[in-house]
Amino acid sequence: MLPGLSTFNSFQITAYKDVDCTSSVFPKAKGMIAFDFMKMMYKFSFNPNSLEIKSSNQFNLLQPTGYSGINPKFIAQKPKILSVELVIDPGAEPNFMYSLSTGLPARESLLSLGDRIQIFEDLVGYESTTHRPHYLLLSWGDTINMKTTIKEYKIIYGRFDENGKPTRAHIQADFLEVISAKAMLTKQGRQSPDVSHMVEVMEGDTLPSLCKRIYDNPNYYVEIAKINQLKSVRNLKVGQKLYFPPLK
Repeated sequence: MLPGLSTFNSFQITAYKDVDCTSSVFPKAKGMIAFDFMKMMYKFSFNPNSLEIKSSNQFNLLQPTGYSGINPKFIAQKPKILSVELVIDPGAEPNFMYSLSTGLPARESLLSLGDRIQIFEDLVGYESTTHRPHYLLLSWGDTINMKTTIKEYKIIYGRFDENGKPTRAHIQADFLEVISAKAMLTKQGRQSPDVSHMVEVMEGDTLPSLCKRIYDNPNYYVEIAKINQLKSVRNLKVGQKLYFPPLK
C-alpha cells in the first residue's frame, strides 16, 4: 500500500442508465468478478489528498465602452467538477481469499491489471440505450454522494515487474455533476409548469437535448421548433436564443 492511499471507506463508483441513478447497469462477465454480480461498480483505493470539488458561476462580463467597472450579470451556476486520483493495484485491493495454486489473492489471480482497467472503462463508458456515457454515483463514506458523468480521465502506469509489465495504475479523473430537470426545479423552489426559459444555444446543443434538459423529455422538440418559428429542427446556430414555455 502506498503512503497516503486510502482503502477504508473506499471510493465507490456505480454506473446507472438514468440521471436519477435508479436503473443500474448490469456488469459484463469480468465485471461480475470484481465487486457485485448485479450492478456495474468498483471500489477504488485512492489518494484522499487529490480529492477536490470545484464550484463556479457563469457571468456575462461584457463592459460598455468607456466604463471601468461593471456589475456582472449572473447567467447560471455551472455543474460541480469532482477530481480524484484513483488507484488500481490488484495486489493491494482488500480481500480475504487466496488462490493456493498461485499464492495470490483470488481476485488478483482472476483479474489482471488490464482486466481491471477495462472494467473501469466499461464503468464510465458509453451506454447504447441512452446514447451517452453512463451516469455515475460517486460515494465515499458520509463525505461524498454525488451523481455525475465522466468528463475526462488519464491513466498513468507505475510499478513494473521484472518483465517490464505494469502492475499498478493511477487514474486521474474529472467527474461532472448531473441533475435532472425535475430535481433542479425542485431544488430551486420552482415547478416546471410555472417556469419559462429563454435559452442561448451553445456548441453541441440540439433541440431534443435542450428539451431533455428543460422538460426531462426530448420529444417536445417539434412543438418548440414551431413556437420559435424554426425552418429546420437541425443546425441550430451558436448564440441563437430560443423560447421554452412552461408545460401545460
